[in-house]
Amino acid sequence: MRIPPNADRRTFIDTIGNLVEYVANGGSTRMVTEKSNAELHASFLEYKAVYRDPAFMAWDQTGKLTLELFEAFREWGVSLENVFGNRAPDNASEIGIAFELPNRKATFRAGIGAATLFVTNPVWNEENQIADVARAGMRALQIAAGVQIEKQLLTLAIHISSPSVSLLDLTAQFVRVDAFPSDTEGVRAYGFGIYRDDGYWIVDRSALYKDALFVRVNREFEPEVPFEELGETLRSDEIGILDLLGLRID
Repeated sequence: MRIPPNADRRTFIDTIGNLVEYVANGGSTRMVTEKSNAELHASFLEYKAVYRDPAFMAWDQTGKLTLELFEAFREWGVSLENVFGNRAPDNASEIGIAFELPNRKATFRAGIGAATLFVTNPVWNEENQIADVARAGMRALQIAAGVQIEKQLLTLAIHISSPSVSLLDLTAQFVRVDAFPSDTEGVRAYGFGIYRDDGYWIVDRSALYKDALFVRVNREFEPEVPFEELGETLRSDEIGILDLLGLRID
């Protein structure tokens, strides 16, 4: 079930209640009330619009599509050096054209089956600008290729650590350690996931940064949900998962 427009946008915590259960203490539950400062090492945001039908016909007129997208991104200073294509795709899903914004933080890619906007190290005060870029790209696609959107996906991935709390202490509260059949001595961290029909949360050990966590938040939306509501929901989820972990990013 995807999120309809104007729905009650409760976070996962609102929906699932208190996740943390201490079976050893008779099944009591708690939420972390004291939060530790977290260091943000890197973050990545991806917006993906999946088409209702593949846009094969658009690649019969790639010049028209490329020009429409180029004009759409002109206000952000895009030039010919910022336009890329895959010259040797292995299959139709790899066919596409990409526009890298000059600040190199954002890349918009138009493919046959979907369009994506990938942003490196986004910050929330850039939310409106990111939405403007996505909106401009999708408008150009609809004009040039007539694509209709089936669903929208929004994913935020962050690598964070806490100077004062170990990975083991951050994550051990979410698993039943006594349920493991083998000795848990030497375990550095635990991972867990929360899944719903309209998205998921994943918490794992970071593969890129030492003594850091990898947190991934994903949401699925109906095609008519505006970008402002997408961002609002994702931001609520980010706050929710950090609250669950007892962390905050200043």
